[in-house]
Amino acid sequence: MAGILLGLLLIVWLIFELIGYEQHFRLDFSGVQSQVSGRTNTFLKIARAGSLLSGRPSVMGSGLAMRTSDAIRWSQVRKVEVDERRRQMLLYRGDGQPLLLICPAEHFETAHEIVQLQTGFAA
Repeated sequence: MAGILLGLLLIVWLIFELIGYEQHFRLDFSGVQSQVSGRTNTFLKIARAGSLLSGRPSVMGSGLAMRTSDAIRWSQVRKVEVDERRRQMLLYRGDGQPLLLICPAEHFETAHEIVQLQTGFAA
């Protein structure tokens, strides 16, 4: 069992090494939008199509549930956690999953200021 799990982890690691993971964030007056893009988006579309063609209901369901974008309105943000070292902000909704906002070093301070201004949370 451990060998199977290790093998699956190795396959996932190899896929991310070869394909990479690219996600873009946009902050505006309404909130934050995230969208998977580039080769990552193409790979996820292929994975979704493969899961739908598998004929197995549980796999098909996971393919339909796979999300490639997310958005949160400023009015939905109930809490903000900031990790300056990793240049990440976790925006918590009133209900549902939080949105993880990851910024390049050159944009982190600006994004942090926008989040503080729009949400009123000083983190």
